[in-house]
Amino acid sequence: MPLGPTHRRATLLLLPPAAATTFYVAGHSDKNPLLAAAACATGVVASLVMNPDLDLLENSIKSKMLRLTPPRGLERQLLAKVLWYLTIPVRWLWWLSWYPYSRAISHRSWVSHAPLVGTGIRLLYWCAVVAAAAMLASWLLGLPLKPPGALPGYGWLAVPAAGGLAASDALHWLMDEVM
Repeated sequence: MPLGPTHRRATLLLLPPAAATTFYVAGHSDKNPLLAAAACATGVVASLVMNPDLDLLENSIKSKMLRLTPPRGLERQLLAKVLWYLTIPVRWLWWLSWYPYSRAISHRSWVSHAPLVGTGIRLLYWCAVVAAAAMLASWLLGLPLKPPGALPGYGWLAVPAAGGLAASDALHWLMDEVM
C-alpha cells in the first residue's frame, strides 16, 4: 500500500497525459482545447489536497500543516517562514471544513475510495461547505446572496476539472488495490 509521497508523485506524473488527452478530445469539439486542458490539470492538481485520504486527519501531512511553528529548515528562509505564518488561518479552516467528513467516512471504504463515487461525494461535500460558508457570510454581513455569474459561458470547464480530479482518484484507488 503506497504512502502519501508515492501517491503525490504518481498524481504529478498523471498531469501531462491527462492534460494532453483532454486537449486532444476538446480539439475535436467546439470547446477551447487549451482551456479544457488547463481545467483538467487544475483538477489533477486539486487532487493533491482533495484526495481520497481526507478521512485521515491524523496523518503526518495534516499534523505538519496544523503546526503553529514552521518545520525545520525554514528558520533561515525568511519568505517561507512569513508564508508559513500567513497561511495558518487557511490551513486551520481547511482542516475544520473537512473534519465532519473525516468522522463520517471510514478510511478505505467504497464511499471514500471508489473512483467515481468517492470523487462525487467529496465534490458534493465541498460544494455544501462552500454554500454554507457563503450563506453564513451573507447573513453576518447583511448582504443578499446572489448566485455566481462572474464567468458566463465557462461553466463547461467544470467537466474537465472534475475529470482530472476523477482520473487522479482512480489512479489513487488503483495504486491502493494493486500495490
